[in-house]
Amino acid sequence: MINLSTEPNSTQFSLKNAYALALASKLAYQSEDQIRTKLLEQGFNTEFINEASTDTQLFIAHSGSAIVIAFRGTEKFKDWLTNAGIDFKDTSHGLVHKGFDRALESVWKPITTILGDIQQYGQPLSDIPHPSQDKNDLNYT
Repeated sequence: MINLSTEPNSTQFSLKNAYALALASKLAYQSEDQIRTKLLEQGFNTEFINEASTDTQLFIAHSGSAIVIAFRGTEKFKDWLTNAGIDFKDTSHGLVHKGFDRALESVWKPITTILGDIQQYGQPLSDIPHPSQDKNDLNYT
């Protein structure tokens, strides 16, 4: 069984959070049913986004104390096509991998909609980025 316990109010590096986020990253490659079951055991509800146009998959796990966003990285041929956009795009957050920017843009509206629905208690937000994602791509609240 995974242990996705976090220290959501930590403002410094937390080994517990790092471990939980590493587990979430690994979990992102499993089926939706497996993810949902494992996270429910840990007290998290789960929302899924699967954008076919960019083959972008992620889950948003949420409880009354924390929200975790985990992107599935490269797994299929279409993912490699997204990764092939190796140029960088200048954004308000700095330079971002163009392939990731396109993938993030394809799911940004559903992410913000879900976050608006589930962030009712001021929970901190943690994301598990795609390996090419700039650390400042998501806004933390």
